[in-house]
Amino acid sequence: MREGQKLPLSRNWNSLSGFTGSIHLFLSKWRKVLSCISNIRLHLTYTFSLFFYIVHSVACLWWLHSRLEDFPQGDSDSSDPWGPTDEVVDSSFSTQYLSSLLWAVKAFAGVITNEATTDSEKAVSIVVIIIGLIVLSYLIGEVCSCFVQSRIRELRYRQRMDTADDVLRQHECDDKLRARVHNYYSSMWQRRMTKDIKLIFSDLPPHVQHEIHYTLKFDFIKKVPFFRDLSDQMLSLVAARLDPCFAIKGDLIIKTGEVGMEMYFIIKGAVEVLSPGVGNVPEKVYATLTVGCYFGEKSIIRQESRNAHVRAKEDTEMMVLQKSDLDHVLEMNPEWKQALESSIRSRLWQSAGTRAGVSAPESALAASFRKISQHAKDLREAESTRHSISPRHIAREGIKEEDDEKVIEKVDERSDSKENDQFGIDEHSQP
Repeated sequence: MREGQKLPLSRNWNSLSGFTGSIHLFLSKWRKVLSCISNIRLHLTYTFSLFFYIVHSVACLWWLHSRLEDFPQGDSDSSDPWGPTDEVVDSSFSTQYLSSLLWAVKAFAGVITNEATTDSEKAVSIVVIIIGLIVLSYLIGEVCSCFVQSRIRELRYRQRMDTADDVLRQHECDDKLRARVHNYYSSMWQRRMTKDIKLIFSDLPPHVQHEIHYTLKFDFIKKVPFFRDLSDQMLSLVAARLDPCFAIKGDLIIKTGEVGMEMYFIIKGAVEVLSPGVGNVPEKVYATLTVGCYFGEKSIIRQESRNAHVRAKEDTEMMVLQKSDLDHVLEMNPEWKQALESSIRSRLWQSAGTRAGVSAPESALAASFRKISQHAKDLREAESTRHSISPRHIAREGIKEEDDEKVIEKVDERSDSKENDQFGIDEHSQP
């Protein structure tokens, strides 16, 4: 080696060792993160990063060994074909690094053009070739495993679709229904909604399952006004009972007259609340519900049949709460049941008043009757100020006032029931 070569060797070694340490630290931290993630692309990215790190380490080993052999002699031995040439030694750091990587890749592939002459060179070559065989075997195995896993999921999806199509064909279902089923499975596959969370974590203890469900559905639950007054313990219990549901555009989620056994919470998409078209009367859309809204709660709480259609306006992702699960939660929290009943009545009044064109929370018929009754009451009071009224007359007037109030209540109930049947307001609730 020529004079002045000691400093470049030291500088190059420090640069390589620092770069190697940085890559090792980065990969060690990244591996901890990726160990919690089951994703084929990320797994392949980590595998190739690990492969590059090993190639980089072997390249540094080859460069260091070749330079240390020439370093004590003080002169470069250009006749040794195993190490780098003088032209590479005198070149820039990037050229030296690329030459080292090229030798490492050739060694892993079993194509070593540099012939080893000394025993140490032969030993390094043997070790590098063995490492290369192991690394290449691992790399090929990981890549094949990732592609096989991806293919298995797709095959399961295809098999499920084929089975469903065969059943529909066997029962001679129409093409329209078969197309809907096919679109449903296709949408589920595109959104990666084929995994059952409850089945995946079914082996864990109940308290751990509740914590997992609460963590996964926390952002959604906090946006729904229906759960606003629940404690964290009750929210965890409800979250474990929420099941994912998906509806493609045009699906009729709720039908008029059917028995309500579940309520729905919209995560993504939108639905329409409408009246069914009968004869020449076309259907009428009363409301459009979006993310954060819920519907169907009145039917399962008051045990009434549905009185409105709910149709998916677009592909919609929802959470479903069954009646049995809601009853279990309400039994544990009776105060919340009373608050829920009050909230439902309030929303019914507001919804009916808005759709009937009444600003106050009462129907037009009830409001008119209240005005007439109030006017009659004012006339009686004015008459009583001019004439002395006997106790018997006062009692009779009191009975009239009570009768008026009863009539008002009956009109309210009749109008409320009429508006509910007309507008289907029990099947939708907005935050």
